[in-house]
Amino acid sequence: PPVVRSEMPKELAPGRKFVYRIEAEDPDGDALAYTLKSGPPGMSLSGNVLEWQVPDGFLGQEVAAVVEISDGRDSRTVQNITMTIQPPR
Repeated sequence: PPVVRSEMPKELAPGRKFVYRIEAEDPDGDALAYTLKSGPPGMSLSGNVLEWQVPDGFLGQEVAAVVEISDGRDSRTVQNITMTIQPPR
């Protein structure tokens, strides 16, 4: 199955835009497809980039998202993302 190599961002950008580029690879070299299975309202996934403009009500709150990474055949990896949104410094 695909293997995720990236790490979650440690801080939120000053504009409160969360951006996470998911870096994954398939041991067989197959092309990967990324699907956002669940996440907070307004979160989107374009290719392998997860983005979210964090609303006021989510600052200081724990949020979760699920991204499925598939090799287009029969292998897939699910990345469960849980984070607490801290306001930018």
